[in-house]
Amino acid sequence: MPLWTGAPIEESPPQDFAIRNVLCAVDSSSHVRKTVLWAKEMAAEFGARLTLADVTAGVEFWGPGGDYVNQKWKEALVGDAAQHIADIQREMGIKADTLLAQW
Repeated sequence: MPLWTGAPIEESPPQDFAIRNVLCAVDSSSHVRKTVLWAKEMAAEFGARLTLADVTAGVEFWGPGGDYVNQKWKEALVGDAAQHIADIQREMGIKADTLLAQW
């Protein structure tokens, strides 16, 4: 007959589960508003901070002498991403932090 024993330990008090931050990736897909709505509702449920994030493609290119960043492309990509997030927030009545990055 199997028997499992262990050293007696004090039970630790239960800790409340908490979500303090919700990060939601935003892209140009057709279901992005549904995803943002779900993230908004989750953040509201837990009293958490909502951040909408968009990661754009990098604009570095390599050539003789090293690598370079095309500033015009970078500004255009980041500007478009920022405008897309602003449009979503306006249309959905959401106020969230934003995070824009390039890979």
